[in-house]
Amino acid sequence: MVLYSSQDSKHISMTEGTQLKRLGFVQGYASQGYQTLEGVYKTTRSFVPGFVEPYAKQAEETAVSLAAPYFTMAQDTADKLLAGVDGQVDKSLQTLSGALDYSKDLHEKNMTTFNGAKDQYFGFVEATVDRIKALLDPSPYIQWASGRVGYYVDPDKLVDASVEYAGKVASFGPGESRRAQVR
Repeated sequence: MVLYSSQDSKHISMTEGTQLKRLGFVQGYASQGYQTLEGVYKTTRSFVPGFVEPYAKQAEETAVSLAAPYFTMAQDTADKLLAGVDGQVDKSLQTLSGALDYSKDLHEKNMTTFNGAKDQYFGFVEATVDRIKALLDPSPYIQWASGRVGYYVDPDKLVDASVEYAGKVASFGPGESRRAQVR
């Protein structure tokens, strides 16, 4: 005698209408495990010698009658426990999903702020570099130096410039200072 036939494997699943959201695979594995054990039992039972058959049948019937209430109680408890655990797993996953969504939104907001600050700072650095490049631009210095080099290369220019400066100095009267003339 078989405890339960494979056609009566509904005892392994939850009560009608109850669906597990996250742990449905446990029911499938339990059903497959039951079917495998049933096959092993049938195969093993076929090897029982004929003279032992009546004793095996009587032991099987006794085991079924004694174990059935405990098996049913364990089945009901397991269904309730599995449903409770499934609910907790689902709740935990929803909480985690909500936290991840919040974190993702916060990250996107932070990235927007970060990109704005990055662009502003980049603009500041770029303007500073442009000002420094303008200050280090050698062309005004080269132009000024090339005007001065002319005095050293051409003595006539040096003399003309010296006479011009001497004329400016002589244009100040005696006792007059440059400050008085500027005012």
